[in-house]
Amino acid sequence: MLGRALIVEDNVLLNCLLQEMVQTLGFAVAGVVTSAEAREAISHGAFDVLLTDLNLDHGNSGLSLAREAIGKNRTMRVVIASGLPVPAELESTIGFLQKPFTVRQLQTMLQS
Repeated sequence: MLGRALIVEDNVLLNCLLQEMVQTLGFAVAGVVTSAEAREAISHGAFDVLLTDLNLDHGNSGLSLAREAIGKNRTMRVVIASGLPVPAELESTIGFLQKPFTVRQLQTMLQS
């Protein structure tokens, strides 16, 4: 096992697909669909990877969530996946995957 990954995606079907993809890459996976659930999981779990959508429920930002997660665990690998362009204010410590992406691209981002 490569570690524990948290998937944050408000589209339930896509969340399930991402969980399967990340699990096949060798991670133990937890998936949540709301930013509140994500914050709760991050505060109680020791995750090695966070994979989050950019636009979350109720106007919440995956970028804000990513920053919070890194603030709690500086060694966590954080990747934002989105169909939107790369945010101009994206820090170099946060990875970005343009949707749609391949399993190989996901693997590269999660293991780099």
